[in-house]
Amino acid sequence: LRFWPKESHHNETPDQWSLYPPNCCCLQITHTSTLTSCHLIQDDPCPKCEEGWEHHRGRCYYFTTNKSPWEESRNECRDKGGDLVKIDGQDEQTFLERRLREAMIDNTDKFWIGLTDSQEEGRWLWVDGSPLDTRFDSSSTYLSTTRNLHAFIEPSCKVPHKSICEKKEKRATCV
Repeated sequence: LRFWPKESHHNETPDQWSLYPPNCCCLQITHTSTLTSCHLIQDDPCPKCEEGWEHHRGRCYYFTTNKSPWEESRNECRDKGGDLVKIDGQDEQTFLERRLREAMIDNTDKFWIGLTDSQEEGRWLWVDGSPLDTRFDSSSTYLSTTRNLHAFIEPSCKVPHKSICEKKEKRATCV
């Protein structure tokens, strides 16, 4: 996952984003790749997501088809019992990359995620209040581990885009 301002030449680092006004973050697939394997894991009790939500490793994801500004998108996610997605690691990023490729109608589709610097310019926070960590692990591997999923910094959070909601799965007993 690589982050850069929409109007940039894709070479800014997160510490240079403060050059831009308060922003929100959205995702777009810009290249293709091949998914080499898929493993289905079944736990007991069974993971459950409501109709229209997709399950992945203990979380439920909802990919909106309507376009709304960032704040309205966040409110829609909250109304559904979740929030805009927070990308916590490589596995989740790979899932989103694969799923976004399926959800995109055209190459210009972008999806709001739960990352913004609206509280303090240049201080990027996820919707849960945690700071953006540009590494997935302690070995300093930056989020730019794939060429396929890019996070664009939208100059205005008022631009309508689709969005990705996320919430914890509900558990039920398998029968």
